[in-house]
Amino acid sequence: MRDVILPLVGAGESEERPVLGFTHYPELKPFSTGTGEVNLLCGRCGFVLVAGTTTDSEVPPMLIRCPSCGERNDLHTPEL
Repeated sequence: MRDVILPLVGAGESEERPVLGFTHYPELKPFSTGTGEVNLLCGRCGFVLVAGTTTDSEVPPMLIRCPSCGERNDLHTPEL
């Protein structure tokens, strides 16, 4: 497994892109779990946001809000 730390995006920068996140987190777990070799981690706290993705997956130009710390992370990163 390879871990990729996602870049953080400030509130002012995120207004034009959709943000994936829930208003209530009954339990802390990744948004998605697959069988690939890459984990996407929150750039602030290191929480695994997406587990087991692949490098050839199409990544939408959206943000993901960390359920652990609340920071916005950019899914569209050149490291993938």
